[in-house]
Parts: sequence; structure tokens; C-alpha cells
Amino acid sequence: MLEEAEYSLDKQIEALVFFYHLGAPYMGPAPRIDGAAPSWKSQMQPDGTPIKHSWKWPQAGGKPEVRYNLEPIGPHAGTELDPLCQLAAKDLMGRLATAIPSAPIDNTLFNHFTSMLFEHSTNPAAATKSGNTMHSAVFIAAEFLPDSINFKTYIQPPTSAYEDLMTGIEADSPARSMVNDFLRNSDEGKLMTPFQTPHTERQLAELHSLVKAILGLPDGFSETECPAGFRSPCNFPPPSHTADGIDTSTPSPMLSGYSYYFDVAPGLEFPGIKWSLPVREYDRDDLSVAKALTAWMERQGRGAYSKRYLSLLMRLAAEKGLRLDESRGLQESISILLKPDGGFDITTYFSSHAFDEQKEKQRVLPSFRKGRRRRGGDLYF
Repeated sequence: MLEEAEYSLDKQIEALVFFYHLGAPYMGPAPRIDGAAPSWKSQMQPDGTPIKHSWKWPQAGGKPEVRYNLEPIGPHAGTELDPLCQLAAKDLMGRLATAIPSAPIDNTLFNHFTSMLFEHSTNPAAATKSGNTMHSAVFIAAEFLPDSINFKTYIQPPTSAYEDLMTGIEADSPARSMVNDFLRNSDEGKLMTPFQTPHTERQLAELHSLVKAILGLPDGFSETECPAGFRSPCNFPPPSHTADGIDTSTPSPMLSGYSYYFDVAPGLEFPGIKWSLPVREYDRDDLSVAKALTAWMERQGRGAYSKRYLSLLMRLAAEKGLRLDESRGLQESISILLKPDGGFDITTYFSSHAFDEQKEKQRVLPSFRKGRRRRGGDLYF
């Protein structure tokens, strides 16, 4: 991925060294040889693999940006000591601040949110004792930029706790007030269901054209054709739940449907709005998705890396013994950020299914019982 994005050799080595020292050690136990489920099932991937990678498409004249998305998993994840799997994240964030002094890492807000959410609540421990399943709470992203590395933390609080968490951190901003009002008072905000109302604004028209292209919908497909409450638009073929050509676990409720993101950074008058299209939920091969996406990028004047993107996908599929037109779910999702200035940020997220791949190896490889070797090399039991 780094090579196809034309990162310099130094930057490629930097990213690999980072992953070796500060990525892989925080991914929890490796997949077991018998294909058994992990002790802590990350919400990062349907099978519990705690990492995914992304390719952020450049604006005209720019270069792609590669990102690692990771859920740190420690030895006590899911136990009474660490019911929400947040100790490893705190340890990693502390190490990053000292290991990479050139990176702008300030853990003030991270420590505030984790202490408010986790350290003063007995509910997680009680839930663990009662046998209830605990879900992922903290994700960390490492963005490898041309001149620096940026880190982002994603903490998942309940909506009811959001405003209390922000108290004392910053004054209310116009963008945050706008989002809060939308989520609390707007009927559309409460439903958070796309494709309900026809819009004519340029950004939404372009978004509609991108979705139609990726999903293979006809040019005349109307937004109003989707009844409220439908899980997928346009009676499209049902999800196949296959990724990289391998049968995978059905996504949990947290991973199904559409996800939304609102950028309400301090000082913003209007929020940036990101919406993710779960490509893996639709029965389209990766070649068709990639061709539609790259053609749309070229129409936007942003297709300089289209051939390299296709080359990347072909290489990833070939590693699994597949042609790209045989692969499904390698491109897990595509996010579209509608920026306040009228522009778009488009990012492709790629799937990683280490646990399901181990299961597949166990399914296809022969098993041997233990025995003693006789003279001549034969086995007997």
C-alpha cells in the first residue's frame, strides 16, 4: 500500500518500524492454529481482527495518505480488571508521547475522556460478572503524512454522556451546537437514515452519483425510491458476508448499517460531515467497485492514482490466490467527508480477517494424528 501510494523508501521503513514496535505488540493474541475465536473480539473487523488500513484519496496534484487503524488489546481485556479493553490504549498513548517526540501528541483530552468514561464507573465490572458481552471502547489511528505522523483516538461514549464529557473542556462551538440540535430535535437526525429526501445541492448530488456508481445502480435511480427503514437501498442483492473470498462471521449490530461522523473541532462554524458506505454489505466484486470508484475520481479530476490503486487491489487479492473479479469485501467501506468549503475527502478502508483466514486454513489443510515413525518412513497409529 505504501509503495503504490508512492511513499519514499524512508517513509515506508518508518511506517513498518512503527508497526513492528508500536502496532503488532498491541494487537492481542495471534490467531490460534485451531482457528478458535479470540478472547477479546474487537469491533474493528467482523471476525475480531483488531486492525484495518485505509487509503485517503488525494486532491488534484496530491498524493494518497495511508493510515493504520488499531484497537489496542492487552492481556486483561474483557476481564474485571479491564472490562472495556482500555488499559492497553492508555499504555500505548503514553508510549507514543515519548517514543515519537516529533509527533504533536497531547494526551490531556484522551486522559480526561477515559477517566470520565471508565475509571469512575462500576457498571462495566458488574456487566462482566453477569456474563454480558462488553464492546470495544477505544480505537487509535496512525496517519502517515508526507512530513509527519498524526495520531487520532476514537472513544465511544453513549450519546447521553456526551455533553457531560465536554463540560469544562471547551466552550460550546457553533458546529457542535448545530450537531447537538440536529441529533436531539430533528426527525431526520433521530433516524439517521440516508436516501430519504431528494436534495439538489452540489455536494449531495455528487454523493448520490458516487453511491450509484459504486453499487451499480441505474442512472435514473431516485433517492425517494428507498422506503424508510430499509437496511439497503434499491432492493440490492442481499449481503453475502464474504470478504477476500472467505466466508466470514456475520457483522455484529455495531458493525452493520451506516456510520456517520461529525467534525466539530473548536472554531468551526459548520460541521464537516462524513458518511461511510459499507461496501462489504453488498454483493459486488472488488474489481467492479474499484472501476466505478476510480472512474468517479477521474471525473472529479482526482484520478492520478487510479492505476496504482487497482494495482494495489490486484496484489492484495493475488496474495489470497484470487483474481480481483473473484474477490469480495477487500474494499470494506468507502467514506465520504462533505467539507464545509464544498470539497470532498474520499477514503477507502480495507479489510483484514486474520481469524477467519486461520479458520479457512484449518478447513482446507489435512490433519494428522500423532504416531510413531517406522523404519522406511511410514507412519503407524
